Amino acid sequence: MSTEGTGACVCGQYPHTDACVNQPANDNGQPLIRKGQTWLFQGQTWKVHDVLTEGVIVLIGPYNRRDLNGVTAEELYLAGRLQAEPRATAVSKKAERLAAQLERQRTRLASRPMGRPKKPKPDAVLQPWRCALLAVDTANNSGWSIWVDGELRSSGEAKKDQRDSLIHVCKLVHAYDRPAVLVTESAAGFVYPGRGASTLIALGQARQAWLEAWSAAGGLKTRRVSVVPSRWRGQLWGGGLKKTLGRGKTHADFERDWAVIQLKKIGVEDADAQTIEQDRATAICIGSWAVRSGEVGAALPIKLRVAA
Repeated sequence: MSTEGTGACVCGQYPHTDACVNQPANDNGQPLIRKGQTWLFQGQTWKVHDVLTEGVIVLIGPYNRRDLNGVTAEELYLAGRLQAEPRATAVSKKAERLAAQLERQRTRLASRPMGRPKKPKPDAVLQPWRCALLAVDTANNSGWSIWVDGELRSSGEAKKDQRDSLIHVCKLVHAYDRPAVLVTESAAGFVYPGRGASTLIALGQARQAWLEAWSAAGGLKTRRVSVVPSRWRGQLWGGGLKKTLGRGKTHADFERDWAVIQLKKIGVEDADAQTIEQDRATAICIGSWAVRSGEVGAALPIKLRVAA
């Protein structure tokens, strides 16, 4: 079939399909009319809906109506001009932007030197770790608690300025035939608007005093763990503590009640939430979390990373 003057596809198939557009022009050098193209005709933009026999074109107007069904290819050639391919939709444009963004990110990552991957931390365990653990609530008057194989052995308070007392407490945890681990509360967890700089400085000084005492008592730097309050509180209590202990209480109330429960488990019957020191109670709570935590497990050597 001759395509001369018809504007139909050279494949001779009607209606025209997208699969048969390989020729840029017909025998007369005129551009082929294809389904989906946009043309200027009679001062408006029209979209080619179909190409029929004898070069008759079906156009769709601006309101998606088949307003012109009998336009010939010659009329389009004379009155209009071929525009670009169908305009990309908003979805396709968004996909293009996302693809370009991903490509830029891949380029940046490829140009960076490969860093050492972080050592994965073991998950929390159901049974306590087989270790001796010293949990410290760092403050001017720091609370501390010692745990062995998940059981509370002793607790108390010590001032950060009394270096000998801090070293003595650290030596207590090394007296057990277990790998010793130090767990302290990070001062970074207390950074929020309204917190005074002097308080943060004091917390940092108290934590540093305990770290120095730990080293003086023979503790290893690799057996030190730091934790923010939101971490140990979230894993220890989750969302069920208020239902258990009652609503309308503060974190301090929860910590004292929890500490009294732990003390009574080891026979301290006179433990009372009204009289127990707050820093001591917090240290007991930190120890309750640490005995099963993944962070403590990561501080233990692999061969010693066993449950009690």
